[in-house]
Amino acid sequence: MNTLTNKWGKALWVCIILHFVTLTLYAQEPASAAQDSLMTSAKATELLHMAEEAFRQADYDRALQYSEQARKGIHQFSFQKLRAKSFLITARAYQQKKLLGSALKFYLRSLKEAELLKDSLSLYQTYNELGNLYQEWDLLKKALDYHVLAYQIRPETQEQPQTIALLQTISYLCRKVNIYESAIHYDLILHDLYSNQQQWQKAQQVLTRIRDAYAKLEDYPTAIGYNHQILEINMQQSDTLQLTNSLLDLAYLYKDNGELEKSITYFSQYFAFVTRYENTQGPYPYLNKLIDGLVSVGILHKDLGEKNKRKTDYFIRALSFLGMASKHCEKGQRKKELAEIYYYISSIYYKLKNYQSAEIYGNNALHIAKKYGDQDILSLGYIHMAEMYQDKFEFKKALDYYTLHSQLKDSLLNKELEEKREALRRETTTNQKQFISNKREQMILDEEMKGLILKKLQLESESYEKELAILQREKTLQQYALQNEQLQKEKAQQQLTLAQQALEAEKRERELYSLQKNKQLQDLALKQIQLEKQERLRTIELLKKEKEIRELEFTKNQLELNRARTQRYAFIGIILFITIILILALYNYNLSKKANIKLAKQKRVIEKKHHELVELNQEKNHLISILAHDLRNPLAISISLLNFLHHQSKNFSLEQIKSIHLIQRSLSRMNEMIAKILDVRAIESQKLNITLSKTDLTSLIQQVCKQFAEALEEKKIRLYCQWEVQETYALADEHYLYQVFENLLSNAIKFSQPESAIEVRLKENTGKLRAEFCDHGPGINEKDMAKLFGKFQKLSAKPTSGEQSIGLGLSIVKKYTEAMHGRVWCESEEGQGATFIVELDQCAEPLVMNSDQKTA
Repeated sequence: MNTLTNKWGKALWVCIILHFVTLTLYAQEPASAAQDSLMTSAKATELLHMAEEAFRQADYDRALQYSEQARKGIHQFSFQKLRAKSFLITARAYQQKKLLGSALKFYLRSLKEAELLKDSLSLYQTYNELGNLYQEWDLLKKALDYHVLAYQIRPETQEQPQTIALLQTISYLCRKVNIYESAIHYDLILHDLYSNQQQWQKAQQVLTRIRDAYAKLEDYPTAIGYNHQILEINMQQSDTLQLTNSLLDLAYLYKDNGELEKSITYFSQYFAFVTRYENTQGPYPYLNKLIDGLVSVGILHKDLGEKNKRKTDYFIRALSFLGMASKHCEKGQRKKELAEIYYYISSIYYKLKNYQSAEIYGNNALHIAKKYGDQDILSLGYIHMAEMYQDKFEFKKALDYYTLHSQLKDSLLNKELEEKREALRRETTTNQKQFISNKREQMILDEEMKGLILKKLQLESESYEKELAILQREKTLQQYALQNEQLQKEKAQQQLTLAQQALEAEKRERELYSLQKNKQLQDLALKQIQLEKQERLRTIELLKKEKEIRELEFTKNQLELNRARTQRYAFIGIILFITIILILALYNYNLSKKANIKLAKQKRVIEKKHHELVELNQEKNHLISILAHDLRNPLAISISLLNFLHHQSKNFSLEQIKSIHLIQRSLSRMNEMIAKILDVRAIESQKLNITLSKTDLTSLIQQVCKQFAEALEEKKIRLYCQWEVQETYALADEHYLYQVFENLLSNAIKFSQPESAIEVRLKENTGKLRAEFCDHGPGINEKDMAKLFGKFQKLSAKPTSGEQSIGLGLSIVKKYTEAMHGRVWCESEEGQGATFIVELDQCAEPLVMNSDQKTA
């Protein structure tokens, strides 16, 4: 019994020891695996650190090498963060080496790992890098999508400079792809950030971008509101240059919004600030903006003139602004822009019916446009010149310009077709580029899917091997359990339960991992279907583009047929036009022949009448001469008697003295009238004994002024003499010139108001001397100006104190002045007085010319 007990005791101890050893080995196996994993993680982290250091030193090949080494052996689920980082470093290195396809492949792998980990920082970095890659690839729409995703999941702890840089990139891409609403949204966020940091200059730049975006969207009222904010900031900062730019932008916005008067107001303020800047700080640096502004406001006035009743005023202002623009163009060597400016000036002169100026500027515009190849101005200029010559009835020139316009239009149409073809080619190239990118992305995803499937098979194989090992361990445990069933049944049962729970937990973990991989495969398959759909849509778009190209070619052929048909019709029209002209010329010749016969008869009648009138005029002049000579002697006696009575005035009463003065003035006037009649008679008979000599005009004018001292005193008129020259000698006949000055001063006194002033000025003008007699009387209207120097003319203006005028004085002045090789004219505005100007040749050396000159 004791021996049996000892045997069973020894067997029990042996079983316990074997069981303990088995459990120890089973427990040590996972610990050893964990230790290997920890070693792999540390090694991978070190390799990734070395890869980052190599990348910073621009040694991209070493960075790729270290990153690839780090990825080997870290396939476990717990190492996905390291794998994502490895993919990201590899992608960056390939991007720096300009291997963009490889870079895209590893960026997408990094993105998948980050999505599985749900690591927002890794996602943010990968989205941002993908955006930069597509931007470098010139696929801006995709670049924008990834940058927006990066901004949406940016870390809350991200520093503001990085956020601002990302927002700047998004705003730039939005504007490049014409998504202005989104650009405004992100620019508003940027503006708030800059304002919080008190970076006012950058905040103002963002406001300018927002204004431009609203203008692109044609929301001009909102754009104008933002421009007013910018204007207020510039006024507070006293920045004159920025202030001028803001005023100019505001003027353009009001113009685009159709508020033309407000636009002109802000253009005027802009020009005023530019002038102030040039007066205080020197030349205005933005000469191109100034020229464009002058041209724009000139065109505005032209457009307003075409719509307004006061069109002449607007056209004159438009010419003024365009003239200033042309001067600045010549100053700034912007010769090409002169073609456009001259075209607008020509069109305005055409509207004003000033065909001569319109023709000059139109030809200048065409000359410059040909020189610089400005086909738009050439097209406008040809049609403009054709219309102008048509209005002038110069049909041949008009037809020439219409022909030139037609030829240029055909050339422009061909060029436009070529540009459309080129645009379609560029768009096709872009679509192909996009298609290649999507195809490459699809291939990368396919490759990833195959890798995941392979990995899934490997994991299933590993799982099957582990399950076999577990089954073997279960079998061993069962054997041990059977051996120790009697000794430690309860203890073995507990251990078995724990082992089964551990196995179930491990199975659940593997099932969860398998489900995640299946989900990845489904996502990849769905993305592949979407890419195939996009590819079909792009193929349809390419077919549509090819159809448009064929339609354009068909349109071109139709245009060429129409052009040939137009040329035939034009040739037929020219032949008909020439035939009509010949018929009209023959008809006009017959009419002119009949008219010439009729005119010859009328000429003989007129010559007969003229001969009779000449004889009557000679008889009239002879009779006037006889009467004047017969009246002179009695008048001379009467004047002498009155002078005698005037000297004996002490013996007469006051009324008698007044009567003597009245008779004396009447006789003097009659004597003056007779003298002027005889002067006119002498002029008409062409018998003037002119002696041209060196005559001192100063002395002569002073003598005339002394003669009228009493008349000036009676009307209390002040006389001012101004000599603005040193040499006051002219080539003239002193006697006749005295009568000229006498008549002019007499008229000035007659038509001047009492207690007013008369100015007599002597000036020099390029070898000529000018004597000017200026009064402040009622002036001369346009109707009287036409008959001013005629004989016996009665003007609407009347002497101010009832003086008498027979209407011969100015006629004599003109005849005498022209006989002395001078000229006389009048400058006056009604109600503003009149200035009579006598111009004679200046004489510096003593000279006498005796001749009996016959004046016409």
